[in-house]
Amino acid sequence: MKSTFTIELQKGWRNCFPTLENLRLKVANQKPPFGRDVLQWPEIVNSVDFLGGDADGRIEGLEGPRAICSSRGIKSADAVLVPLEEG
Repeated sequence: MKSTFTIELQKGWRNCFPTLENLRLKVANQKPPFGRDVLQWPEIVNSVDFLGGDADGRIEGLEGPRAICSSRGIKSADAVLVPLEEG
């Protein structure tokens, strides 16, 4: 059974991809969690998609930069919680 994980980044975090790629490399080279195969661990870590760098969707009913999202991530979710500003 293969697990698939996706991580979608908010607009302000899009410039962090080099840092996230460095973190991915660090995690892939660490000892895997208990129960995970040492030889499969790097493949598992590298299968995680970072979404949001090429945001191509918009959250309906929301205006401004917080409406921008990935069509493969938040846009395809069944439910999305968006914090609203007070004021």
